[in-house]
Amino acid sequence: MKPLRSLLPISLLLLSLGLAEATQDAFSIARKVKAGATARYSMQMSLTFQGIEAKGTATLIEKVVKVESDGSYLIEQSTTEGKLAFQGQTTALPNSVGTMKFKANGEILEINSPELDEGTSRREHLTLFVAPPQGVKTGEKWSFEVKASALNANTPGRADYECLGIEKLEGADAVAVRFSYTETKGDFPASCTGKLWISPEDGTLLKGDYDYKAAPLPGIGPVDMKMTMARVKA
Repeated sequence: MKPLRSLLPISLLLLSLGLAEATQDAFSIARKVKAGATARYSMQMSLTFQGIEAKGTATLIEKVVKVESDGSYLIEQSTTEGKLAFQGQTTALPNSVGTMKFKANGEILEINSPELDEGTSRREHLTLFVAPPQGVKTGEKWSFEVKASALNANTPGRADYECLGIEKLEGADAVAVRFSYTETKGDFPASCTGKLWISPEDGTLLKGDYDYKAAPLPGIGPVDMKMTMARVKA
């Protein structure tokens, strides 16, 4: 029988491997913002309303305008090159510019848009992403409660997230996160589920797949639709 001390190196090796496995799987996905930073996204969406199928495309440009000392930040969002195709016709959509202010964790503080209405406020919350203050591990889940306020048209909701780990996106590492957001009150509660791919370097969105249910669209009402946003490399 071998002395117990001869098993010590093996025990230390297994322990070190276990610790490495426990720590190497933690990812920081909180957004690291810098004033002046920009990101360009291609957007593709599809919806069906009263039996009519429509597909749209647009380009979204985000620019970090200002970063406060508490970590909150202001982003300018410009939507251009918008097109909507339905019943064999394609219509150009007007360009739009608006701003949104966020807490450091991604919670929405302000929404400023020329098209701002109750539906806009609710739609912005459907894709809310709030990062935990600490790093997350594969399989870890967290949630965030949104209280009713004027900012979300007095419509409370709940966001749930799950880290799926590192995945390759166009040859680069991305932290994959499954999410869902559900309004918890209202005559026609909206929801959105999907998957996000987030940069492990700075926490910015690389790609997002969104599946909306009863999304409030201006002049139309509750609509089911799907959208994909993908960052365009400079």
